[in-house]
Amino acid sequence: MLKAEPGNAEALLLRSRAYFMLNDLSMSKRHLAEVLKYDDGHAAARAEFKKIKDLIKLKEKASCCALPFSGSFALLLAGLC
Repeated sequence: MLKAEPGNAEALLLRSRAYFMLNDLSMSKRHLAEVLKYDDGHAAARAEFKKIKDLIKLKEKASCCALPFSGSFALLLAGLC
């Protein structure tokens, strides 16, 4: 889909969510930025971009702490996002 339509906002959003589930926040954020490049008013992408950005900051702050789980899931369980 993205090869035929590189600016397909819904496909980019879906890919971003897949990278999030794989705990690859930088790729998730990158694809959200692509959505916003093509459609600056995309509300879902804008909200998720902010959440990913905040989550990356939280992960950086929490990197010194040993959580019982790893990745984004640990931060969700800890109530940090």
